[in-house]
Amino acid sequence: MLDESRENFRKAYAAGRNAYRRGTNDRAVSITAVITLLGVLFFELLAHYTTWPFVNRIGLTVVAIVLAKSVAGRFFNQLRPKS
Repeated sequence: MLDESRENFRKAYAAGRNAYRRGTNDRAVSITAVITLLGVLFFELLAHYTTWPFVNRIGLTVVAIVLAKSVAGRFFNQLRPKS
């Protein structure tokens, strides 16, 4: 297995690609960035409109971000019907 990995690295290097870079899913990266920004906005709104302590605000924000990522992951990773 190590030899196969080394061979793939050699081929990628010879082709001029960054051999260390793995395939990334641009959609997943974009969704994660948007959810994180919305989480920051949610945290600031909680700070502005509530008198909750910092720990409660950050805890609720983390829960909201994890839930949003889970829902987005399920929504965007649905199996597409075969045509």
